Amino acid sequence: MKGLRQNRATRQLIYGLLADYPRYDEYIKQRKLEIAFERQQKNLDDNFGGGRSNSYTGDPAALAKLEAEEADWRLQALEREYKAITDCYLEGPEEARIICQECYFKRHSVETIESLINKGKLLVSKATANRIWTAWLEDLAERLGLRTNHL
Repeated sequence: MKGLRQNRATRQLIYGLLADYPRYDEYIKQRKLEIAFERQQKNLDDNFGGGRSNSYTGDPAALAKLEAEEADWRLQALEREYKAITDCYLEGPEEARIICQECYFKRHSVETIESLINKGKLLVSKATANRIWTAWLEDLAERLGLRTNHL
């Protein structure tokens, strides 16, 4: 537990991922379209207008393969983050799901753990809610492959 409390950068990264989570389907779909469009453009640009430029002397097929691998890496990262958050959300305690839903998944949310307790949405003490939330964040950090004691 101490690792995540001491590591503000990791915590802020996770909070950003949680805020983007409701739009991950859109991001993944957009990235797949970008990859398809890039490959289409590569096919259209092959030897258009005659000779090739002298600025690049390597193998164009190898360059296209390298670019496609980079695009796939970004897509894989999006899918891995989406799966980690989804699994952690579904397997986590009800209190953690409420905190995620109210504080991060809603746009422009100003809710905090304390405000959720005051409104009666969380039926545990503030200390218990913070322990549950910290444990949930550590589980998510582990699933994302983030090292909580570094950065």
